[in-house]
Amino acid sequence: MKKNEQTNFKFINYKPHIFTLVFLVLTLIGFTLSLSLIRDPKNTSYAFLMVMPFTWLVFLSSLGSIMLYRRDKQKAFSNFWIWITLVAFVNLFTSPIALGILINTQADKLYLHPYGYVLLAAMNLILLVMIIWSAFVNKKVIRED
Repeated sequence: MKKNEQTNFKFINYKPHIFTLVFLVLTLIGFTLSLSLIRDPKNTSYAFLMVMPFTWLVFLSSLGSIMLYRRDKQKAFSNFWIWITLVAFVNLFTSPIALGILINTQADKLYLHPYGYVLLAAMNLILLVMIIWSAFVNKKVIRED
């Protein structure tokens, strides 16, 4: 074997595109806002205004990730991001439902219903797990000849 001829093992490049990083940051912000705003009944009127824009931005950034992975011809990543986009799309509808369940008024009292809190936290946690899981999709060792 000559000096210049070396066998290199190379991982498939997983480049965290800007939309992937934006997706992770927005999901973390939405998750922490949903946890922090809803704990105090005084702030629940702002919960819808704070959580819903982040759920829309998460959905749009996941669409951007699909387009980038399709353009880079990374089929495994784009197929996985289709599933993430579907979960983000479902999250668009479950977040208002969860906030509606969460914020109940009864006899001039505002109290927080635990089912709404669990639904909102669970959907955002599923998105966080999927985005972290996307870093490990289809990492195979390819031999360069």
